[in-house]
Amino acid sequence: KPVTSRAADTTNHITWDEDAKVYRLFTRTDYPRPPDGLEVRGTRSMTNPDIKADPTDWKLVRDWKFDREGPQECRRRQIYGLSDWIYHGVHFAQMMVFEWPNDLSEGPVDHHKRHERDVLEYYIATSRDGDRWDLSWVYAGKKMITRGPAGSWDKDMVIPSSEIITHDDKHWLYYAGSNERHGAPRPAQGIGVATLRLDGFVYLEAGSGMGSVTTKPFRLEGKRLQVNVAGEEFRVEVLDGKGKPLPGYCGPEAETFTNVDNLRFEPQWKGSLLSALKGRVVRLKFHLKKARLYSFQVPR
Repeated sequence: KPVTSRAADTTNHITWDEDAKVYRLFTRTDYPRPPDGLEVRGTRSMTNPDIKADPTDWKLVRDWKFDREGPQECRRRQIYGLSDWIYHGVHFAQMMVFEWPNDLSEGPVDHHKRHERDVLEYYIATSRDGDRWDLSWVYAGKKMITRGPAGSWDKDMVIPSSEIITHDDKHWLYYAGSNERHGAPRPAQGIGVATLRLDGFVYLEAGSGMGSVTTKPFRLEGKRLQVNVAGEEFRVEVLDGKGKPLPGYCGPEAETFTNVDNLRFEPQWKGSLLSALKGRVVRLKFHLKKARLYSFQVPR
């Protein structure tokens, strides 16, 4: 009693979405082939609120493929597999992207040469609902893990695992790799791991000139601020919900810190405690110079 149509021969992933209160199933799907017989791959997402009560009650959310550049984009790139890693309410799609599929024009099998066609790349996309994915990094060519150099075991294919492991204040990205293209014999295949700074997937960066960024208004429910930041110069001002400075938390009262590299740095204000603002709607204004701001949190 199958619950999907053809699921193909690649990653099929089920995960629990706590916010939506559904299980999500991701699997590959195939589209009609053009006259030359090229296999056209896409991905399918489905949901089920209770797989124990009814393992067959999967509802189709969407089938999709890369087509931003038109119907012939399948010859440039295809989505080969997708898994959904949910982290602090954000969905991270770990995607196998098949680039220049079936194009073996770079020559016969060569276990040393690094190929650029008929290869599998590892990209990340993000979403707030597990369906509408921001594919900007794919179209910008910004890979999550880059294939190895010529002669390496993972020079032609990098395949992500179904989950990213967060351990010891790092993200651990396990992947499979191969030293030949998708359509060629692949005698060397292995498993690798890359690590990433906690919350280091994206960041806001300031150069040699002082830069600033102000958050949206939010209710302060904790007693202290922890900032994941690295760089030469950094400070934080606290504003009210309309963006006006709060006395004791802005200007000279907001201390400037230098040469910071900390996952949970706790800024200070001269003579003022953040706990005094608990329950108020505030904004945070971060000032940075030659620094990167990764994330912040307000522990209760």
